[in-house]
Amino acid sequence: MLAAFAAALLSALLSQRALASGEMVLSPIWMLDGDPGTPRVTFVLSGLGCVAAGSLRIWAERVLGRAVYGQGETAGLVAVGPYARVRNPLYIGTWLFFFSAVVFWAPALVWLGLSALFAYALHRMVLHEETLLTASLGKPYETFLSTVPRWVPGRARPMGSAVPGPLLPALLGNLGFLSLGLYRIVVAAGVPQQVPGLVNLLCLTVWLGVLGVRRFRAPREARG
Repeated sequence: MLAAFAAALLSALLSQRALASGEMVLSPIWMLDGDPGTPRVTFVLSGLGCVAAGSLRIWAERVLGRAVYGQGETAGLVAVGPYARVRNPLYIGTWLFFFSAVVFWAPALVWLGLSALFAYALHRMVLHEETLLTASLGKPYETFLSTVPRWVPGRARPMGSAVPGPLLPALLGNLGFLSLGLYRIVVAAGVPQQVPGLVNLLCLTVWLGVLGVRRFRAPREARG
């Protein structure tokens, strides 16, 4: 996942060079959005995608609890909330954020290619996790696999119950998703970029700090 984001940032540098040289094949996709100075449609759509990704992850994290970052364990199978509709809402949110965030930087072919590779990497991770969870959770998880779709949300099929965790940890864990999305929407509305940009930078810094602290506190085996 880190490699995918690094490749996207590299493509942003290539896009800037393409703008200077006139090589449109490498120009960022927002160049198709009318006036390059005000890519409002790209800002709004990608911003909404980031907000949707963050909101989905917040919902899923509240249901899953401290197990999200390896800081605790769930009592067993979690199949309520978003997990009653789709088995991997956190990964769907992560992919949607990548898809939405990178569209503003990357050339069209690079954006589509990286998004496809990112989806494939997440799929392979899920296949591995399903093998592990089948071994540890047994029959209830096998029923979950046969009932709830892996990637495309379906009709809610809750199994059991769970008490949602506190909102603040889930919000902080996805602050960067929401911040970047709201920043793009606000800028598209015509607000000067300076103040929203500083707020977004502050939120991203806090978000990365929170993720770092959570990873540091997690047991060594949970860090991978």
